[in-house]
Amino acid sequence: MSFRAIVNQDAAFFDDRANGTGILCSKLATESERINTLGGSMVGVSVQSLSTLVVGFVLAFTHGWQLTLVVLACLPLTVIGQTLQMRAMAGFDGKTKKAYDNAAQTATETVANLRTVASICRERMFITMFQRTNDLPHKQAIRGFFIEGFGTAFSQTQMFIMMIIAFYYGSRLVIWGTYTVEDMFQVFYAIVFAAMGLAQAGQSLGDVTKAKVAAISIFEIVDRVPTIDARSPDGRNVDALEGK
Repeated sequence: MSFRAIVNQDAAFFDDRANGTGILCSKLATESERINTLGGSMVGVSVQSLSTLVVGFVLAFTHGWQLTLVVLACLPLTVIGQTLQMRAMAGFDGKTKKAYDNAAQTATETVANLRTVASICRERMFITMFQRTNDLPHKQAIRGFFIEGFGTAFSQTQMFIMMIIAFYYGSRLVIWGTYTVEDMFQVFYAIVFAAMGLAQAGQSLGDVTKAKVAAISIFEIVDRVPTIDARSPDGRNVDALEGK
């Protein structure tokens, strides 16, 4: 689909430097693969995570709604942390993608015209240009790693805090005679089971963010209607043509 959309564009589309050969090849090689992850194993992981989360909380509510409600009060912080992490990573991925596209364009044009570059002894200049183009994505990637690491650490810490609260409050309920020890552990491990589903969902946020950025870039090309559309059935059909 992506290649078909590129091939059917008009000449003016390729005059734009943003649609250079290197950039388009980079999109076909990397962004299509990122989008493909959403339709492959990611679907199975998402269904598994959601099922684990739902089943865990259903079991927890069945065996003890008081303790489960206390744990649910702790979930918004975890969700907020993962949402902020996802938005931050989306912003960094967008900036990094543009910089990598420029680097790919520089490399493609240099290699395609390597004889000319060598004849004027400009190899060092293009190497320096390529390195400078990669400086920005390198810095953005380092920042992204810190944000992703902080978000993951925050989510995991929140889950451990949630378990501590659940264990403490569960022990109080046992002392007060509301729960038996067996009830408390059944609810506790059901909550742990649900937390595992939430953790699995959080681990896939990075791939979802990259796929979202890639999809926006790809569909900008797919949805673009060229000025001269070779695929359009509109227009006048010439039945006979006579050359003189």
